[in-house]
Parts: sequence; structure tokens; C-alpha cells
Amino acid sequence: MRREKGLTLVETLVAIVVLAALSVIPLALFIPSARSNNNAQQRTLALRAAETWLDRYRASQEPKISVPGYCTVAGSTTTCTYPYNYTYPASDWSSHTPALATIMSPFKHIVTSTVLASGAQVWEWQVTAQTFWLQNGIEKSTSLTTRVAY
Repeated sequence: MRREKGLTLVETLVAIVVLAALSVIPLALFIPSARSNNNAQQRTLALRAAETWLDRYRASQEPKISVPGYCTVAGSTTTCTYPYNYTYPASDWSSHTPALATIMSPFKHIVTSTVLASGAQVWEWQVTAQTFWLQNGIEKSTSLTTRVAY
């Protein structure tokens, strides 16, 4: 009996199973990579928001006083806590814009300003901006600190 050329059904099925198993490997590597990229992106945005707070204090665009409802004063330290999705209003002491709200609103912020030294002409402050975000149901944070003199 003469055998026909070609693949049997079993050989074809084995080839399909091997090909499917090999195609899962790149997918298994892609998912953690995409998750890590998202984590890094969220942290970068949070650092940008924290740096924006510090820049605003350096430029005297934020008050070193207590904002009613959001800030508390203990000795020489003022701590302001702004919740997630807070609408940052423009007022006589601060110039918040829609562009600023886009950067800041997705996060919760705790901004602490402490008087380090004061005199007739110079005040020195330490400002810490702690920024929080939710990632996969877990709250994460980053913090930046600067010193400001006036």
C-alpha cells in the first residue's frame, strides 16, 4: 500500500497546540509590562502634581496661611489637605486655572508649610507636598520637599 503525502490530522493538531503555546509566551510578558508602564505613568503624574505645588509656593502663588475647611495650623506649621477631585478655586490669594485643575484634581494632596526662620526682612519656609493616587484599589503616595525664602 502506498502512503499519501501530507500531514495527518494528529500531526496538524499537535502543530496547532505547539503554535498556540508559543504564542502565549509573548502575551504573558506583555501583560506585566503594560501594568508596570501604567504604574510608572501614574507615579510620574503624581510627581508632576507635587512639583507643581512646590513651584507655586516658590512663585508665591499659594498662601502660607490657613485656608478655611482644608487647612489646620499647629504652632509654626500649616497643613492643608485637598481631597481627590477637589476643585481648586481662583481667589484673591491664589490663581488656580483649569489647566492647573487638570494636573491637580485626580490626586489627593497634603501640603505642609513650616516656618523655619523669620526676621524683619526674611522668612524661611519648608514646604512639603505629598501626593496620593489610587492604583488597583491601593492608595499610593509620593512626597517632595523644598525650602522657600521671602
